Amino acid sequence: MGGLLLLALATGQTARAQDTVLTTTRVAALARLRPGTQVRAWSRPPGVWQTQGRLLGVSPESLVIATSGAPRTIRLENVQAVWERGHATKAGALVGAVLVGAAGALLGWVGDQLACDGVAVCQRHGYVWYGLGLGAGAGAGMGALVGSAIPAWEKRYP
Repeated sequence: MGGLLLLALATGQTARAQDTVLTTTRVAALARLRPGTQVRAWSRPPGVWQTQGRLLGVSPESLVIATSGAPRTIRLENVQAVWERGHATKAGALVGAVLVGAAGALLGWVGDQLACDGVAVCQRHGYVWYGLGLGAGAGAGMGALVGSAIPAWEKRYP
């Protein structure tokens, strides 16, 4: 009987310690969010709720989001996930660099072939590398510009 009581007490203390660590992790992750940014939060009890709006603030106990109605306060222990609205700038730059860089390399290869057309001994000029470099740089710039206009949600917690 005494062993069962000790086990119950130890389990309760372990659960409280885990809750403290989890709350500290939540506070640290959510403290990086700037007030005024657009956020989307999923919370539990009762049911599962999605709240979307502008972040008003984060405290060690709660997350406050301005919705179309009154501000909504969500206790941190109920927060399941939080996303922040950003832009697809990085993804756009990567896609642009790959696509336009590949097209530039192809054009460079064609240029190398044309430069050697009808020549018995041909020395390659490296147009492939010029095309790749210039294409990737220009594509990254154009892709970043396009991506900055595309909204994207980035998960901030967990």
